[in-house]
Amino acid sequence: MPPRLFCYRDHAGSWRWRLWVGARIVADSGESYSRRDSLARAVQSLTIRDHFGAARIVWQPVPSRPVRTRRRLDRERGRRRG
Repeated sequence: MPPRLFCYRDHAGSWRWRLWVGARIVADSGESYSRRDSLARAVQSLTIRDHFGAARIVWQPVPSRPVRTRRRLDRERGRRRG
């Protein structure tokens, strides 16, 4: 099975990638990217292609609204968390 590189948004809203070969994750991004184009540039410069051939890049759909964390919900409701 050819490798697949999944690009997705994490819970904080930052962009990350994971490299899947079959049903296993063999690599992931050690850092997050604030913008999608920054992630796209990083993915293009990866040396993964040298080891795994042409990995298919799969962009996960972006949620229509931002992820609302507990801290953000409390801030919107005027509550303070320690």
